[in-house]
Amino acid sequence: MTANFITGSGAKSINNCIFLQKNNEDYITSDVFSHCLSNDQFKQAVAELVNFGLHRYKLNYSNPYKDSGFQLYQKYEYEDVCRILNWNQNIVPLNIGGYKYDNVTKTFPVFINYDKGDDVHDSINYHDRFINNSQLISLSKNKRNLQSEDVTRFRNAQKLGIAVDLFVRKNKDDNIAKSFYYLGRMTMENGKEVKMQGSGDDAVEMLWNLDVSVREDIYDYITSANT
Repeated sequence: MTANFITGSGAKSINNCIFLQKNNEDYITSDVFSHCLSNDQFKQAVAELVNFGLHRYKLNYSNPYKDSGFQLYQKYEYEDVCRILNWNQNIVPLNIGGYKYDNVTKTFPVFINYDKGDDVHDSINYHDRFINNSQLISLSKNKRNLQSEDVTRFRNAQKLGIAVDLFVRKNKDDNIAKSFYYLGRMTMENGKEVKMQGSGDDAVEMLWNLDVSVREDIYDYITSANT
Protein backbone atom coordinates (compact mmCIF):
# COMPACT_ATOMS: atom_id res chain seq x y z
CA MET A 1 0.00 0.00 0.00
CA THR A 2 2.99 2.31 0.50
CA ALA A 3 5.01 0.98 -2.48
CA ASN A 4 7.86 0.07 -0.12
CA PHE A 5 7.43 -3.70 -0.27
CA ILE A 6 8.40 -4.41 -3.87
CA THR A 7 12.13 -4.45 -4.64
CA GLY A 8 14.26 -4.86 -7.76
CA SER A 9 13.15 -3.87 -11.25
CA GLY A 10 9.49 -4.33 -10.32
CA ALA A 11 9.65 -1.37 -7.94
CA LYS A 12 9.82 1.11 -10.83
CA SER A 13 6.45 -0.05 -12.17
CA ILE A 14 4.64 0.98 -8.97
CA ASN A 15 6.40 4.26 -8.16
CA ASN A 16 3.12 6.14 -8.37
CA CYS A 17 0.89 3.44 -6.87
CA ILE A 18 0.87 4.79 -3.32
CA PHE A 19 -2.37 4.19 -1.44
CA LEU A 20 -1.21 5.06 2.08
CA GLN A 21 1.25 7.61 3.39
CA LYS A 22 2.90 8.04 6.75
CA ASN A 23 1.24 10.43 9.19
CA ASN A 24 3.25 10.67 12.41
CA GLU A 25 3.01 7.15 13.90
CA ASP A 26 0.03 6.16 11.76
CA TYR A 27 -0.99 6.01 8.10
CA ILE A 28 -3.61 7.93 6.15
CA THR A 29 -4.96 7.73 2.61
CA SER A 30 -2.38 9.21 0.26
CA ASP A 31 -3.05 12.46 -1.52
CA VAL A 32 -2.91 10.85 -4.96
CA PHE A 33 -5.31 8.03 -3.99
CA SER A 34 -7.72 10.47 -2.35
CA HIS A 35 -7.77 12.48 -5.56
CA CYS A 36 -8.46 9.36 -7.63
CA LEU A 37 -11.32 8.34 -5.34
CA SER A 38 -13.07 11.62 -6.11
CA ASN A 39 -13.89 10.04 -9.49
CA ASP A 40 -17.06 7.98 -9.01
CA GLN A 41 -16.20 5.46 -11.74
CA PHE A 42 -12.76 4.85 -10.27
CA LYS A 43 -14.20 4.52 -6.78
CA GLN A 44 -16.74 1.97 -8.01
CA ALA A 45 -14.04 -0.04 -9.77
CA VAL A 46 -11.95 -0.11 -6.56
CA ALA A 47 -14.95 -1.26 -4.53
CA GLU A 48 -15.70 -4.05 -7.00
CA LEU A 49 -12.08 -5.18 -6.92
CA VAL A 50 -12.00 -5.22 -3.10
CA ASN A 51 -15.26 -7.19 -2.94
CA PHE A 52 -13.94 -9.71 -5.46
CA GLY A 53 -10.74 -10.11 -3.44
CA LEU A 54 -12.69 -10.69 -0.23
CA HIS A 55 -14.92 -13.25 -1.96
CA ARG A 56 -11.91 -15.09 -3.38
CA TYR A 57 -10.22 -15.07 0.01
CA LYS A 58 -13.27 -16.54 1.76
CA LEU A 59 -13.63 -19.16 -0.96
CA ASN A 60 -10.02 -20.33 -1.21
CA TYR A 61 -7.81 -18.96 1.55
CA SER A 62 -9.86 -18.42 4.72
CA ASN A 63 -8.94 -21.70 6.45
CA PRO A 64 -5.20 -21.40 7.15
CA TYR A 65 -3.13 -24.26 8.48
CA LYS A 66 -2.28 -23.65 12.15
CA ASP A 67 -0.95 -20.08 12.46
CA SER A 68 0.79 -20.14 9.07
CA GLY A 69 -1.54 -17.84 7.15
CA PHE A 70 -1.48 -20.37 4.29
CA GLN A 71 -4.20 -22.83 3.34
CA LEU A 72 -3.13 -26.38 2.55
CA TYR A 73 -3.01 -27.25 -1.16
CA GLN A 74 -3.69 -23.71 -2.31
CA LYS A 75 -1.15 -22.14 -4.65
CA TYR A 76 1.13 -19.22 -3.89
CA GLU A 77 3.81 -17.28 -5.72
CA TYR A 78 7.06 -16.09 -4.15
CA GLU A 79 5.67 -12.61 -3.57
CA ASP A 80 2.53 -14.00 -1.91
CA VAL A 81 4.68 -15.92 0.55
CA CYS A 82 6.80 -12.89 1.43
CA ARG A 83 3.66 -10.84 2.06
CA ILE A 84 1.81 -13.44 4.13
CA LEU A 85 4.90 -14.09 6.26
CA ASN A 86 5.02 -10.35 6.98
CA TRP A 87 8.52 -9.83 5.64
CA ASN A 88 9.53 -6.19 5.42
CA GLN A 89 10.27 -6.46 1.70
CA ASN A 90 9.65 -8.78 -1.19
CA ILE A 91 12.66 -10.97 -2.02
CA VAL A 92 13.21 -11.75 -5.69
CA PRO A 93 13.28 -15.50 -6.45
CA LEU A 94 16.95 -15.46 -7.44
CA ASN A 95 17.87 -14.25 -3.95
CA ILE A 96 15.71 -16.89 -2.29
CA GLY A 97 17.43 -19.72 -4.11
CA GLY A 98 15.29 -22.55 -2.74
CA TYR A 99 14.90 -21.27 0.80
CA LYS A 100 15.29 -18.06 2.76
CA TYR A 101 15.39 -17.29 6.48
CA ASP A 102 13.84 -14.10 7.86
CA ASN A 103 15.29 -13.17 11.22
CA VAL A 104 12.50 -10.76 12.22
CA THR A 105 9.59 -13.18 11.75
CA LYS A 106 11.64 -16.37 12.38
CA THR A 107 10.18 -17.96 9.26
CA PHE A 108 12.09 -20.23 6.89
CA PRO A 109 10.05 -21.13 3.77
CA VAL A 110 11.37 -23.85 1.46
CA PHE A 111 10.56 -23.74 -2.27
CA ILE A 112 11.03 -26.87 -4.37
CA ASN A 113 10.79 -27.27 -8.14
CA TYR A 114 10.26 -31.02 -8.24
CA ASP A 115 11.24 -31.53 -11.89
CA LYS A 116 14.39 -29.52 -12.52
CA GLY A 117 14.64 -29.98 -16.30
CA ASP A 118 17.64 -30.89 -18.41
CA ASP A 119 18.88 -27.32 -18.81
CA VAL A 120 19.49 -26.64 -15.11
CA HIS A 121 23.11 -25.85 -14.19
CA ASP A 122 24.86 -28.51 -12.09
CA SER A 123 25.43 -26.09 -9.20
CA ILE A 124 21.68 -25.67 -8.62
CA ASN A 125 20.48 -29.10 -9.77
CA TYR A 126 19.23 -30.31 -6.39
CA HIS A 127 17.79 -33.82 -6.38
CA ASP A 128 14.86 -33.20 -4.06
CA ARG A 129 12.40 -36.09 -3.87
CA PHE A 130 9.51 -37.50 -1.90
CA ILE A 131 10.08 -40.85 -0.21
CA ASN A 132 6.35 -41.12 0.42
CA ASN A 133 3.56 -38.64 0.99
CA SER A 134 4.78 -37.80 4.50
CA GLN A 135 8.57 -37.74 4.02
CA LEU A 136 10.77 -35.66 1.74
CA ILE A 137 14.47 -35.50 0.96
CA SER A 138 15.87 -32.12 -0.04
CA LEU A 139 19.37 -30.88 -0.66
CA SER A 140 20.84 -27.77 0.83
CA LYS A 141 22.38 -25.07 -1.30
CA ASN A 142 25.80 -25.90 -2.63
CA LYS A 143 28.99 -25.50 -0.58
CA ARG A 144 27.25 -26.45 2.66
CA ASN A 145 28.01 -28.93 5.46
CA LEU A 146 26.27 -30.01 8.66
CA GLN A 147 27.73 -27.03 10.52
CA SER A 148 26.54 -24.42 8.01
CA GLU A 149 24.25 -21.78 9.47
CA ASP A 150 21.22 -22.57 7.31
CA VAL A 151 21.47 -26.32 7.94
CA THR A 152 21.89 -25.75 11.69
CA ARG A 153 18.76 -23.57 11.70
CA PHE A 154 16.79 -26.26 9.91
CA ARG A 155 18.01 -28.95 12.31
CA ASN A 156 17.16 -26.89 15.41
CA ALA A 157 14.07 -25.14 14.04
CA GLN A 158 11.63 -26.41 16.66
CA LYS A 159 13.93 -25.53 19.56
CA LEU A 160 14.54 -22.07 18.08
CA GLY A 161 10.86 -21.43 17.36
CA ILE A 162 11.40 -21.27 13.59
CA ALA A 163 8.53 -22.17 11.24
CA VAL A 164 9.62 -24.19 8.18
CA ASP A 165 6.85 -24.06 5.57
CA LEU A 166 6.99 -26.22 2.43
CA PHE A 167 6.02 -25.03 -1.05
CA VAL A 168 6.30 -27.39 -4.02
CA ARG A 169 5.55 -27.07 -7.72
CA LYS A 170 6.03 -29.70 -10.37
CA ASN A 171 8.06 -27.61 -12.77
CA LYS A 172 8.82 -23.89 -12.98
CA ASP A 173 8.15 -24.00 -16.74
CA ASP A 174 4.72 -25.60 -16.36
CA ASN A 175 2.30 -23.18 -18.05
CA ILE A 176 -0.61 -24.55 -16.03
CA ALA A 177 0.93 -24.36 -12.56
CA LYS A 178 3.36 -21.46 -12.18
CA SER A 179 2.66 -21.20 -8.45
CA PHE A 180 3.66 -23.48 -5.57
CA TYR A 181 1.33 -25.76 -3.64
CA TYR A 182 1.47 -25.14 0.09
CA LEU A 183 2.05 -28.50 1.79
CA GLY A 184 2.25 -27.47 5.43
CA ARG A 185 5.14 -27.45 7.87
CA MET A 186 7.92 -29.94 8.24
CA THR A 187 10.63 -31.01 10.67
CA MET A 188 14.15 -32.09 9.79
CA GLU A 189 14.84 -35.61 11.07
CA ASN A 190 18.48 -35.90 10.06
CA GLY A 191 21.03 -34.89 7.46
CA LYS A 192 24.16 -36.21 5.81
CA GLU A 193 26.94 -34.56 3.86
CA VAL A 194 27.05 -35.47 0.18
CA LYS A 195 28.65 -34.40 -3.09
CA MET A 196 26.35 -32.85 -5.66
CA GLN A 197 26.04 -34.78 -8.87
CA GLY A 198 27.74 -33.05 -11.77
CA SER A 199 29.45 -30.19 -9.93
CA GLY A 200 30.92 -32.23 -7.08
CA ASP A 201 30.18 -29.39 -4.62
CA ASP A 202 29.60 -30.15 -0.97
CA ALA A 203 25.97 -30.19 0.15
CA VAL A 204 23.74 -31.65 2.84
CA GLU A 205 20.95 -34.10 2.09
CA MET A 206 18.14 -33.49 4.58
CA LEU A 207 15.35 -35.87 5.53
CA TRP A 208 12.10 -34.12 6.44
CA ASN A 209 8.95 -35.33 8.17
CA LEU A 210 5.86 -33.46 7.00
CA ASP A 211 3.32 -32.48 9.63
CA VAL A 212 0.50 -33.48 7.28
CA SER A 213 0.65 -36.24 4.66
CA VAL A 214 0.29 -34.80 1.16
CA ARG A 215 -3.16 -35.30 -0.31
CA GLU A 216 -3.10 -38.22 -2.74
CA ASP A 217 -4.07 -36.36 -5.91
CA ILE A 218 -1.52 -33.60 -5.30
CA TYR A 219 1.17 -36.15 -4.44
CA ASP A 220 0.49 -38.18 -7.59
CA TYR A 221 0.55 -35.06 -9.76
CA ILE A 222 3.86 -33.80 -8.38
CA THR A 223 5.68 -37.14 -8.42
CA SER A 224 4.35 -38.52 -11.71
CA ALA A 225 6.74 -38.64 -14.64
CA ASN A 226 6.41 -35.93 -17.26
CA THR A 227 4.30 -36.86 -20.29
